[in-house]
Amino acid sequence: MWKAYLIVSVVITIAAAAIAGYLIAEKKNVLITNKQIGLLKLASTLERKLNADDLTKDISRVNGLAINQAEKAAILNNLYEPLLLETAKENPEYDIGISFDKPAGWEEQSVLYISHPLYIDGQFSGHMRAGYMLDYLDKEIGQYTTTLLTLVFGVWVLLMSLLYLVFYKFTIESSRLSCLTSDAEAEGREAIDRQASSKLACLIDLCPLPIIELDDNGCIANLNKAMQDLYNRYFTYSREVLIGESIQALSSQLGIEYKKSFIARVMDGQEIRNEYLRQLGYDWILNGIPIINADTGRVNGAIAIYHDISEAEKTKQEMARLESLNAIGETAASMAHELRNPACAIRGFVELLQRKCREDQQEYYGIILEELDRMNGIIEDFLSLTRNRLIDKTPLDINEVLRSLYPLILSDALKNGIELEYNLCEKAEALRLNPREIRQLVLNLARNGIDAMSPRGILRISTEKTMSGINLIIQDTGTGIQPELLNKIFEPFYTSKQNGTGLGLAVCRNIIEGHAGTIKVESEVDKGTTFIMFFPNVKEECCRLPKSGPEVGIYSMGCEMTTP
Repeated sequence: MWKAYLIVSVVITIAAAAIAGYLIAEKKNVLITNKQIGLLKLASTLERKLNADDLTKDISRVNGLAINQAEKAAILNNLYEPLLLETAKENPEYDIGISFDKPAGWEEQSVLYISHPLYIDGQFSGHMRAGYMLDYLDKEIGQYTTTLLTLVFGVWVLLMSLLYLVFYKFTIESSRLSCLTSDAEAEGREAIDRQASSKLACLIDLCPLPIIELDDNGCIANLNKAMQDLYNRYFTYSREVLIGESIQALSSQLGIEYKKSFIARVMDGQEIRNEYLRQLGYDWILNGIPIINADTGRVNGAIAIYHDISEAEKTKQEMARLESLNAIGETAASMAHELRNPACAIRGFVELLQRKCREDQQEYYGIILEELDRMNGIIEDFLSLTRNRLIDKTPLDINEVLRSLYPLILSDALKNGIELEYNLCEKAEALRLNPREIRQLVLNLARNGIDAMSPRGILRISTEKTMSGINLIIQDTGTGIQPELLNKIFEPFYTSKQNGTGLGLAVCRNIIEGHAGTIKVESEVDKGTTFIMFFPNVKEECCRLPKSGPEVGIYSMGCEMTTP
């Protein structure tokens, strides 16, 4: 309030000074104008009193004397001095004179003047002058200024006094009102702040994205429920335990190197926007903002937001796989019929020629037939990948399918010096399966395992019951798969074999998904690979199919097995 009083006082003072200055300047202009008019009147009076002809005669007569110029000027000055003295007495405030020995110019005591040069016979002889005394002009302006300033100062004091009384009364009244309302306003502001903080905390807690706030020591100051659920994936800490815990200690428990972590860079003052990271088996989009003190420039903490995009990444990869399969389907659809018909005709004629050829040529025809069968197998793989129709399934014991494949797999294993072990569970529940596709699945994985092993390797095929279905496990002791390649082996056309098509594992995955199952691979370099396939139970009344044919008992992996 007093700040406003000071501003108004300064404005009034400046306005009063400006008005006084303006009036003084105007008064000075009026005085100068009046004195100029007086000088003109005085000049006219001198011209009337001085007779030009007499003055010319006097000057000519004095010039005729044989004396120097200074003596001539003194004679003329003395001659006209009585006339000038008379005029000066009538106008005491003016400087009047005729000079015959000085050039025309300002006199030190004059501020206004009129000067008339005098020429006799074409020669300069002197000048007549009239000027107003500076002392008189300054005296009049000084008197006017003193009177004006006294008046202005009196008015200014009166206005300042009135203004002070008004502001003083208003300030007292405002102070009284402030005292009455300050407590209520403070309580209201505190209530609003508490309500806003509560709403913000609820909003952050309801946010589905994990959010964490750290203090300047790198300890957890706050976190929402989604962040607590994220930590609970790895250890069971309550919210009370997590708050105050060092983020560096938690990172160490999770096996994360803190110095190279995302949150360490944020605590160093780096702002991070939408950074991708794959860690602990999940895909993340990370955002981090350091909390910086505006006065000191120091980092007082940080806020980090984690966005789990693992499902989106899986969907993206699945879409890419489906697009690839779609491209394969278009190719397969156009090639299958074009290749099958001539292949069948070629096979028929080759078999006919084989029966009629010599003994030493039988081997060559056998190679041709094998390659034709290989080509037909590739076509079948294409069709398996692109089959969009519903698969016909029947209640089936998966162990029966495996037993029927035992001789075929054993034959392939013996050719390569591989030992085959079967370990099938007892009393397996009947599942809804397509027997032809299950055969193709098992043969593909078994032959891949045989190809990956050197002689004396072991191929193990087993089943095990779970609460919700059956696990089919095919394990080899081969060369294994590099860790960075595990995510690629199910992609169409990806293969590590020189003569492979890269369709076998893609077909296997397609078959598993067609049966609503899952497939998982575990591998270690130079130790072997294990494929684990899960087939879920079907809630449907079905009878267990009877076993057919004689049973031969073999001992494998500590269990008694039966094979057809």
